[in-house]
This record gives sequence, structure tokens and C-alpha cells, in this order.
Amino acid sequence: MARPSTSLAKDIFRKRKRTIMKKALELSKLCHASVYVVVKYHGQYHVDTSEKSRQWPPNATDIETSYPPANEYSEGNVSTGATLPSDVAGG
Repeated sequence: MARPSTSLAKDIFRKRKRTIMKKALELSKLCHASVYVVVKYHGQYHVDTSEKSRQWPPNATDIETSYPPANEYSEGNVSTGATLPSDVAGG
């Protein structure tokens, strides 16, 4: 598959980023969830957070030592839904 032109790629990124940020906001509001989204594109970070707290987002150590353990997602298990927890996969 050929790579899209630069302007097309930027347009795709802009639209998809808007969708991700909108979905993160919906998740936060509808489910009372704390959400932090970071996207890096061409060296620039795009950040959205549902909380304006100094404790949010948690640092890596807090996440690693949390109980119950954190659910980690990767490209493989998100696209297939193979190892998603039932509350996320709709079960």
C-alpha cells in the first residue's frame, strides 16, 4: 500500500486525533473515568487530560505497583480484542 501524500497524511492525523480526543472525553464524562491521552506526531506531543491535578497522570511506578494490576494494551490485542478484559470488550 502506498503512503499517503504529506497533506493527506496530515489531514488523516488531524481527523483521527480529533476522534480519539472526543472519545476520551466521552469515556471520562459517561463513565466517570480519569483519562490521559498522549499522541506524538512528527516530534510534537498532543495531550488531553480529564483531570487538572498534580497527581494525574500517575507515574510509571504507581501504575506498575497498583492493585489490581493495570491492564496493558498493545496493537495486537486491541485490534483483535483477543486479551481485552470483559468490561472493555463488551462482555
